[in-house]
Amino acid sequence: SGATPNTENVQIERGEISFIAGYNFWPQVSLFLGTTFYSHEWQDQDHKLDYSGLEFGISGFHSLNDQWRLYGSFALIPLTIKIEDEEVGDSGGSSITIGAIYQINPNTQLNIAIEGQNQTNEFDNGVEQTHRIGGLVLGISQRLLLLPILIYSNRVHENDSDMGLVKLNLHCGEK
Repeated sequence: SGATPNTENVQIERGEISFIAGYNFWPQVSLFLGTTFYSHEWQDQDHKLDYSGLEFGISGFHSLNDQWRLYGSFALIPLTIKIEDEEVGDSGGSSITIGAIYQINPNTQLNIAIEGQNQTNEFDNGVEQTHRIGGLVLGISQRLLLLPILIYSNRVHENDSDMGLVKLNLHCGEK
């Protein structure tokens, strides 16, 4: 597999998992930092790219009433690209999420949001690729000492690819 497979009219399956910790430094705003791992696997070719790196950003919310809150976040995501455990380039990206949270009880909440990501891959051989990914994020969270949020999402890639997301966020701090 080379670093630059055919990218016209392809189906790419995307898998993602992130481990993120955040803290509310202000009443309605938190900063977060974590690690992110995901992959792009071409469905009609024997080619897979693996990504790993940091994710850091800011998030905030606005309460509408006791059960509903609006929220948004912005993250920067610098990553390393690998093929079969060999580094082949770097990737830089950002993501923005806007959504709503429904408080089921003091410890459980449902999340729904839209998310957009921009990502630019710069391969060691000089080739660049830009990806724009958008999708719906649905999730449920349970408050513990650390608040885990498991989010499932379907995303659409700019080349009509089918992509999926599994994201695990760990938030700590005040409500």
